[in-house]
Amino acid sequence: MPARYRWDPATARYVDTTGRSAPPDPARIQRAIEVALRSSNPETVRITQQLKAGTIPLEEWQRQFRGQGAVKPGKPITREQVRMTLDATLRSARRDAVALAQDLQASRIGLAEWRTGMRDLVKDTHIMSAAAAKGGRDQLTQSDYGRIGQLLARGPKGGRGQYQYLERFVREIERGLPFGGRFMQRVTMYVEAGRATYHVIDSELHEEMGFDEERSIRYSADSCAGCIGAERLGWALIGTIPPIGTRTCLGNCLCRMEYRRRARPRIRRAA
Repeated sequence: MPARYRWDPATARYVDTTGRSAPPDPARIQRAIEVALRSSNPETVRITQQLKAGTIPLEEWQRQFRGQGAVKPGKPITREQVRMTLDATLRSARRDAVALAQDLQASRIGLAEWRTGMRDLVKDTHIMSAAAAKGGRDQLTQSDYGRIGQLLARGPKGGRGQYQYLERFVREIERGLPFGGRFMQRVTMYVEAGRATYHVIDSELHEEMGFDEERSIRYSADSCAGCIGAERLGWALIGTIPPIGTRTCLGNCLCRMEYRRRARPRIRRAA
């Protein structure tokens, strides 16, 4: 079957073989391309650049990742590298959220379209965050997707989830909420909240592996009362320190968690 879609550098969009329309979700594909271009794997960058140049079709680029795989095993990735990649992904999603909000402000899209775009963006962000914690999207199970759905619906503390907050935001806009002031800040908070999902999944994984203590390491710029208090707790039983993303600075938090297994007292053998 011939490839249907290709990147057209002249119009900076995906077009089919007749030169019409874009594939179903160009925004999602564009975000994936941005992440791939920042990859440390030269082969990943090479084929992504080919896609951007229009020399290979979209399906071929996708096949490379799904089939033989442009991303090949290499040196083990550290948790710090994972966090850096997650931060870059969230920054990209933040730019997408801002662009979507600017379209709403300029009346280029209506509220219903903005709501749908934001729901998709929020969902994608939380899935990508969970995938980062699990070691890649291929590692996510149906149970993991169910857990992500729970977090979106109820949040890490079991209260309101991001979908509920978003619906309340939509109702406020319908009632005449002005687009100035904190409007843009509130918009970006929805994608930043994906950071909390990463830490929830990461904590659960460590607990499953037998880690039973945790501590919060404060990022130099994080000086809210919640982060300072969490760091002062030192090593504590896993699950007892307020999770990252639920503290005063919410999704802006760049603190990190460390885990360990408690040292067991040695039992001396009788002489």
